[in-house]
Amino acid sequence: MLRAALWLWLCLAVLTKASTAVYYGNYYCRAGRDVVVQLFEWKWTDIETECSWLAQHDYCAVQVRR
Repeated sequence: MLRAALWLWLCLAVLTKASTAVYYGNYYCRAGRDVVVQLFEWKWTDIETECSWLAQHDYCAVQVRR
């Protein structure tokens, strides 16, 4: 569980890249990245895999719910 949470945190850090962030309300995104994906009730391993693809396709962030 801790390893999956760490991967999720790392994924979100890669997606948002705070060093080039633009403020859009309550979250930070790079310019041109304003889409947030909801992966509710997904397995942590599946979220990890999906984040790799999302980062390459300019998505801003991922919302999860257990």
